[in-house]
Amino acid sequence: MKPLEEFHRNRKAKDGRRPNCRECAAEYARRRYAEDPAKVRAASRAWRDAHPEQVAATGKAWREQNRDRVEANHWRMEYRRRARRAGHEPAVEMFDRSDVAARWGDQCFHCGGPWEHLDHFPVAVQDGGHHSLENVRPSCEKDNYAGKVGAKIRRELIAERDQIIADTEALIADARALAG
Repeated sequence: MKPLEEFHRNRKAKDGRRPNCRECAAEYARRRYAEDPAKVRAASRAWRDAHPEQVAATGKAWREQNRDRVEANHWRMEYRRRARRAGHEPAVEMFDRSDVAARWGDQCFHCGGPWEHLDHFPVAVQDGGHHSLENVRPSCEKDNYAGKVGAKIRRELIAERDQIIADTEALIADARALAG
């Protein structure tokens, strides 16, 4: 005989449990879905459409209980969007707020204050930086924004330096041609 905990709850039943154990119920659901996935998806969609308040409440409760996961998903999606916009293939490592705090401390890496952002540092996303624990730092909004401004200035300076080097090499080549 199986323990009571192996049965889903059912408020309408006298004993408060469903007649099938969790394992049997899961097998039934898998079999039903395999037979006609479109029918199962349509029934699920119809239920969600008929109960929008319950769906919203369930989603809100889940998000409140799983704030770290929601935040980590947001970080990954935002990183992917920014990397693609910069023309880089996204490279994503899975981690959450507790992983960042364990690796870098639970304060802004730059100023020591409270943190609410991730700063892709030392390699910015625009420069091909990956979304990994080694390339992110906890950051306050002020310091994270300053990092973006600093990255833009750094890219501009690198472009200017490269242009100066190219111009200098062209002048040297011209001087050699005239001397030769």
